[in-house]
Amino acid sequence: MIWAAIANYMVSHAVELAGFLITALGIWLTTKRMLICWPVVLLADFLYLAVFYQARLYSDALLQIFS
Repeated sequence: MIWAAIANYMVSHAVELAGFLITALGIWLTTKRMLICWPVVLLADFLYLAVFYQARLYSDALLQIFS
């Protein structure tokens, strides 16, 4: 039963989970001082912009534009 709830959460929050994983990848790339970290983190910002906009957190979505 708990696995069904976890699977349901992952399906319904796929963009948010993708943003989390891409952010973690961007942080790892930053620690390795690889320049590819910039476009990766930029992609994560766009994903979080979509997440915040869908949740009607417009001020947080606006912050993603300026980060």
